[in-house]
Amino acid sequence: MDKQQVTEKFNMARELVSGIDEPFRDLALEVIFRWLLDQELIGVHPLREAGGARVRPTMQINEFLASKKLKSHTDKVLAIAYHYLHAKGKPVTSPEIEEAYITSRLARPQNLSDVVAKCIRRGYLVGSREQKEGQKAWHITPTGEKYVEEKPS
Repeated sequence: MDKQQVTEKFNMARELVSGIDEPFRDLALEVIFRWLLDQELIGVHPLREAGGARVRPTMQINEFLASKKLKSHTDKVLAIAYHYLHAKGKPVTSPEIEEAYITSRLARPQNLSDVVAKCIRRGYLVGSREQKEGQKAWHITPTGEKYVEEKPS
């Protein structure tokens, strides 16, 4: 990989994290930049699925959540974000997370924003640059995807 390719990967990572507030921006930048570099080194295009996606576009959220053994709200929120990325190709918003809980007949967390903040602190979610219908949206990071994929089914 030459200097120009590394610069392009860094600029792509910087663009992806531009809407994230400090102190999470630096962490997200490091995680995403490292992932983009790793994907290039192992021959996987960073914008294509890395083979771990287990969500068909027609798979309903309740089917996906039922297929995973998820106990914590953090795991459930990550799985919901994972489903939105792989089934719909979109970031997820708080109302969509709440709707997924309702659809799946799961008990909702008392404070969803705390659960999302915990996912961000762990490097599993990053804020999206654009809003969806006036709502803040989040993308699952490659680290978050790997975490969901490695959860037992």
